[in-house]
Amino acid sequence: MTFFFFIKMNHLYNLLKYNQYNYSPCFYDNRIIMKLESDSEDNRQFVRIYESKSFLDIWYEFPSRKFIGAMDYIVKPDYLKIDYLAVNDYEDRDIHLYENCLEEEEAHSLISSMVEYAKQKAKEQNKPKLIMDVHSNLRLYEKYFQKYGFSVTDRKSTDNGFWIETEMIMGVGET
Repeated sequence: MTFFFFIKMNHLYNLLKYNQYNYSPCFYDNRIIMKLESDSEDNRQFVRIYESKSFLDIWYEFPSRKFIGAMDYIVKPDYLKIDYLAVNDYEDRDIHLYENCLEEEEAHSLISSMVEYAKQKAKEQNKPKLIMDVHSNLRLYEKYFQKYGFSVTDRKSTDNGFWIETEMIMGVGET
């Protein structure tokens, strides 16, 4: 199942963090399209966020050069795992793959919102922890994820030996 939300950037954070969407769709000027997809066979969920100039973009392939952010997660029996989380910030500015890079503050806000979104999904599924792989040099972990409650484990990522698992234990009474 796929849903599309036509929103401005300042509304995106509330939608991700609190699942609140009380705004009129934005069909003019710059807007954000958030695409939510699921694969029921293996409980995978996909979130894609793009900048758009036309609401007709939903009928065409999303232009990758207008990429803002993405997250994939899978619901496992004992936890929710974020398989992929990326934002279009200046971290990889030497690559110049995408236009419209987010400023540092916007990137932090978007990552915070996506982590909150994953936490809410974990709570809805009664999962006690959230797991995410990070590179073993911990550069992005220290920049983005450590302050949101993820802790480094001694477990290696299952699909890349240079990555390790981090986890967030969902606290009792956490809101």
